[in-house]
Amino acid sequence: MVGMSFEDLPEDWSDRSLDDPVLAADVIDLFVPDRDRAGGCVAMLLCDDDNRLLTPLVIAEVEEEDVDDALDYLLGHVLPMLARDEADAHEAGGRAGAGAPDAG
Repeated sequence: MVGMSFEDLPEDWSDRSLDDPVLAADVIDLFVPDRDRAGGCVAMLLCDDDNRLLTPLVIAEVEEEDVDDALDYLLGHVLPMLARDEADAHEAGGRAGAGAPDAG
């Protein structure tokens, strides 16, 4: 996503829902540093029922061919929470050599 910047975050960002895609992109920018993007990574933001951030999860140094395994690992731990409706999630991936992460 072009134009993401954690520097744009409002002071009360942690109290806001990440339903807003611009806010979600800026929060992803905050928790996925340039070094992880450049080295490849898989990131997920776990959110509460109101879609506010609970915690970020980042697996760094993920080779492009290992992204599926990293996602399987994360989802294996996160899906039970999602199934119990205890959390929501936003995910992002950084590819080696890429600048901004892919956000979803």
